[in-house]
Amino acid sequence: MRCVRAWAAALVGVTAASCAPTVKVTYRSDPSAATLYANNSGQHFGSTPVTLSYRVSNDFFRGVTCLTVQPIQVRWASGAESSVSNLSVCPQQGRNQEYVFFRPADAPGRELDVKAAIAQDQLVAAQLAAETERLHRQSVPIVSGLLLFGGPSHETFLGCIDCSRYDADSIMNPYGSHGSRYGSESIVNPYSSYGSRYSHYGACNPYATDPPVIVDRAGSFYGRLTMNRYHHQRTTNGQLLAWLAGVCA
Repeated sequence: MRCVRAWAAALVGVTAASCAPTVKVTYRSDPSAATLYANNSGQHFGSTPVTLSYRVSNDFFRGVTCLTVQPIQVRWASGAESSVSNLSVCPQQGRNQEYVFFRPADAPGRELDVKAAIAQDQLVAAQLAAETERLHRQSVPIVSGLLLFGGPSHETFLGCIDCSRYDADSIMNPYGSHGSRYGSESIVNPYSSYGSRYSHYGACNPYATDPPVIVDRAGSFYGRLTMNRYHHQRTTNGQLLAWLAGVCA
């Protein structure tokens, strides 16, 4: 039985949103841009990376029993395929998880698949540029006293949003620990968990499932700072999103 690496859990089939607890699995492929099919019906879910939600029982996270998802298959542009029919997911791993499909080394047409992956990356970049231009036209002021937190349970302080750019904690101070391109707790660092385009905690990840949260000093919630346009808690602050789009470009 093959177990999923990193992040979280899953169940037997993809489910629609409901009141029941859910877990999420982000499926990636190497190269990316492979078409993903899931469940026994072979339902099409788009090009990788794809995040699917699965409904679990209320007792799932209390136990030690692992669940098995229905078959998952990816197919690259060349026709090369990879699949898993008994993917096991365990409650100890949490609510978010990643699984990577690797293209068979002996399958012909790798160059075609690499070109498809590059084309998808270029499309995402073009969408990001268009989003940046749109956001720059907005002029929503930033509420004062905003702080950024991320990571598991949002326990990691990632800096202050609206303090002086010379403040040591400012996310806009390139010499501070939270605004540096080299800081481990900086969303400006593309290699940190919080600035990565691939981490589900990353503000720059257009598919992030648990990006950084924005709160004021009293603990009030102001949304999430993320390039994931489809996250239902994404901040609507155009000025802040425009800044983030520039950071992630």
